Amino acid sequence: MAVVPLLVALLVTACGSGTTPGAPSATASTVGATVPGVTGTEVVVGSWGPQDGPAGFYGAIDRTLDAYFKMINDQGGINGRKIRFIYENDSYQPAKTVAAVKKLVEEDKVFALCGGLGTPNNAAVMDYVVATRPKRRSRRSTRSISWVRRRSPSSIRTMHSAKRDWTPSRPS
Repeated sequence: MAVVPLLVALLVTACGSGTTPGAPSATASTVGATVPGVTGTEVVVGSWGPQDGPAGFYGAIDRTLDAYFKMINDQGGINGRKIRFIYENDSYQPAKTVAAVKKLVEEDKVFALCGGLGTPNNAAVMDYVVATRPKRRSRRSTRSISWVRRRSPSSIRTMHSAKRDWTPSRPS
C-alpha cells in the first residue's frame, strides 16, 4: 500500500498550520472557504471502487484505506484535523464511476481523490477530474493515465503531474 504514505503526506500539506514564515496566518474559516473539502476540523477524501459484483473483492482496498484513516483519526488526526473518508461503489462499471466521482466532487466536496480502481474507470473520469481539479493521488492510476496519454495526449498535460509523482509504468 505505497499510496498510503503518499496520501498522508498530501493530507499533512492540506492540514498544515496555514502559515509560512512571514505570511499572514490562515484561519479555519479562510482555509475552508478557499479549499474545498478542508475545514478547521476535517479534510474530506474520496475514493471509488467495486464493493460488489465479480470485482467486489477489490473493495478491500477502500475498506483498508478507511481503517487506516480511522487509525490516524484515533491518534488525533493530522495537525488536529480529522480525515473524513468517503468511498463510493462503482461495481467496476465506468458509467457508475462517472456518477460516483461527480457525487464525491460536487456533493461531498472532497479535497482529494485517492485509490480508484481500473483503467476503463479512470479513463471515464479523467476529463472530468482534469476539469474540476480535485487532488488525485493513486499509485494504481499510473497505468491508467499512461494508457489514456497514448490515446489523448493533449488532455493529459494538466493531469496533476501523475507521471512525475509516481514510478513510471512498464512499457507496453
